[in-house]
Amino acid sequence: MPPICQESTSGQPLVSVTMPVFNGERFLEKTVDSILAQSYPRIELVAVDDASSDRSVEILKTYRDPRIRIIEPGRHIGAVRAINIALEEARGELVARNDQDDISYPTRIEAQAAFLMAHPEVDLASCWMHCIGDDGSQLPVNYRAATEHDNALERMLLHGCPFGHSSVMYRKAAVMALGGYSEATAVAECPDYDLWLRMARAGHRFGGIAEFLADYRIHDAQMSRAKLSAARQVHRVRTKALGEWGQAVLAGRGMQAPRGLWHAIAGRSGSLGDEHARRSDWHRVLGKLPGAHRHAYAALLYAPLSGRSWRQAYRATLEKTLSDQQRRAWNWYLRRLADLLGSAKRRT
Repeated sequence: MPPICQESTSGQPLVSVTMPVFNGERFLEKTVDSILAQSYPRIELVAVDDASSDRSVEILKTYRDPRIRIIEPGRHIGAVRAINIALEEARGELVARNDQDDISYPTRIEAQAAFLMAHPEVDLASCWMHCIGDDGSQLPVNYRAATEHDNALERMLLHGCPFGHSSVMYRKAAVMALGGYSEATAVAECPDYDLWLRMARAGHRFGGIAEFLADYRIHDAQMSRAKLSAARQVHRVRTKALGEWGQAVLAGRGMQAPRGLWHAIAGRSGSLGDEHARRSDWHRVLGKLPGAHRHAYAALLYAPLSGRSWRQAYRATLEKTLSDQQRRAWNWYLRRLADLLGSAKRRT
């Protein structure tokens, strides 16, 4: 356990690290250790326990460190409400998010705080994240968050969430002015994405550091919660934002988000079929085949004319069971399908 650090008097702003906790005993100690080991001297960790039934609170209380504040509402309130309570209780001018199973590298807080202090026009700073497994080993994927405003805006309007939640630091005042995270059921599975869209609409600017400063942990308990409904919710939130203000923003940049029946059934970028196809590929690369199967079938349902949908279904279900000859035949078929769909699209 890292030693207790005394607070600096250098005039640096206080950074509050907010962390909702629910039955997180498996990885919690490693996560808390990573926060307390930060090179930045002025931090506090605001942990809100969501009625855990394991040893989470006990683990938090073993740290005799004045920088840790434990808040126990005494009942199950849900992750989003816990995040909002932590945000409301945060004493810092800057707030860094860190989930209970993710890891912040020792210089993360220092680097992001320095960035925000040097760029007063920016209200949210992101960073890149390595993806790690249960044992902390790096996985063959990573999360390169958008670190420039224009790229972040285009990614959130055309594709989806541009930041990993544990990769961001933002100005508390900017988020509180928008009412914090929405606790509406309609955004319950993507409250962070909804907040970034609302920040963008309100004119807040994004930036960040194109360096790996954190680890995003992917484990079985987490992946089992990767529901099909989350993909549908992300799609609905993005579609709503596009209709209300996003298309006008893109038009001002000489761009347009594709829409219409062809866009949907062909699985074009930003469609629901494309969202499921991307999630299927993510699960497949991580070796989580049940999730890959679910999202691949959903991609085919919503985008039956998408070559990518068929390719993901093939990769998730058949690739490892076919002979070399059968695999070559399938690959030829998928390439031919993609060519035909491309030709049909050009004629419309």
